Amino acid sequence: GATRMAALPAVARVVNFMYFQQSEVGAYVRVAGRLSPDRRLTTTDGGVLAVVAADPDAMLAGGWPADGFVEVVGKKTNGAELQAVGMIVLGNQVDVELWDESVKMKNHPQLADLFEPLQV
Repeated sequence: GATRMAALPAVARVVNFMYFQQSEVGAYVRVAGRLSPDRRLTTTDGGVLAVVAADPDAMLAGGWPADGFVEVVGKKTNGAELQAVGMIVLGNQVDVELWDESVKMKNHPQLADLFEPLQV
């Protein structure tokens, strides 16, 4: 997963469901939430996204997490679907409100440039 995430052509923007909806189709994003057994991600702000594997063989090799909080990295394929290239399992001890507030801060127009990747 880490190798596929590092190979993305762009740095994935950290979003919740609201910002996912505002992102263009084809945009690379990072979305956190709880993943259900049917691969629906309930985001930190309560939205629900379908998660599909960009490379099913590679994603399934590590297995899908049974429970807990995850951050999915991938590409928006439509209004409610995320094509995952990688997933970071964060466990059960995540402050969802704090996480969502950090997402809002990273996307706030007056602060967003502080979180943009540096051009080298």
